[in-house]
Amino acid sequence: MKSTIIDTTATGKRIRSLMNEIGLTTLNAKCFYDISCSQTFHKWLSGAVLPTVEHLVILAAVLGTPMEEIIVADTTAYPAKTKKPLPAHEENLAEAACDLPICDCGQMLVPDIDAVATGKRINQLMIDAEMTVRDIQKTLGTKTTQAVYNWIRGTRLPSVEHLVVLAATLGVSMDELIVVDTVVLSMLDGIVIEKKDAKITLATAISLIRAENAKTTARR
Repeated sequence: MKSTIIDTTATGKRIRSLMNEIGLTTLNAKCFYDISCSQTFHKWLSGAVLPTVEHLVILAAVLGTPMEEIIVADTTAYPAKTKKPLPAHEENLAEAACDLPICDCGQMLVPDIDAVATGKRINQLMIDAEMTVRDIQKTLGTKTTQAVYNWIRGTRLPSVEHLVVLAATLGVSMDELIVVDTVVLSMLDGIVIEKKDAKITLATAISLIRAENAKTTARR
């Protein structure tokens, strides 16, 4: 079923364009996913389906692009309910950067969602926005509050569409809602070779990945 606020076709074109910019093929991109065939990627690129939140987070890291710049959506119907300063998740960005594994040639950082920490993050942002679970449920138009409670408890993650609406309503970027650990994946065979317990927001992870990519480009 098509999303009501996300332009899936335009999103697919955006993903294809971003992949082309860095010379990433669907075959190479598969190294970062537990996906058995390339058909899944073709469905994303054609706009037939959206990536899951888990896949979107990895895609953002591989592309070095925030989810906000990947998903094409119209959130004008969901004005932010808060203008308060965004609460920080990392106490010190420099310390977060030091905690990340150093990538050798042929490897890169890929974030792994921490559902429990993400739930706590969402809950804190709701508190800061003075919004209750019932408020969020009404905004999203879900039948019950159970889905929101599942997110807060970390037992489930929001869908991509719900994440878009939630971010717009809370006045933050999608990347600021997601808390991740960092994993090093080999670009050659996709094997996880190291994991560090560095819990940071996806927004910070993308910033660090972009900085690392810039340094790599400068060395060439």
